[in-house]
Amino acid sequence: MSQLGPDRREAYKQECEARFAAKSKRELVQCYARECGNPGWVSARAIYLHALRNEMTQRLDCRQIINQSGGLYLSNAKITLRFGKVIRRELPPS
Repeated sequence: MSQLGPDRREAYKQECEARFAAKSKRELVQCYARECGNPGWVSARAIYLHALRNEMTQRLDCRQIINQSGGLYLSNAKITLRFGKVIRRELPPS
């Protein structure tokens, strides 16, 4: 599912929101960590990341992974969860 037509966007958004609402905090962080370092970009990924960010910010301290414009930092990094706080450590370029 790379590019979504307008008729499918809302359904996919609701699908993502429901999926993330059912996940544990640790599972949310794992979903985010899988996205770090991935340079690809399509409309489906934007919807997925938006829903992920919304769920994470409701349940976790995400200050280290939210950039100034409100989006998620997606560069290659080591992501961990400690006491409800998402910790991000940049990895050196390979």
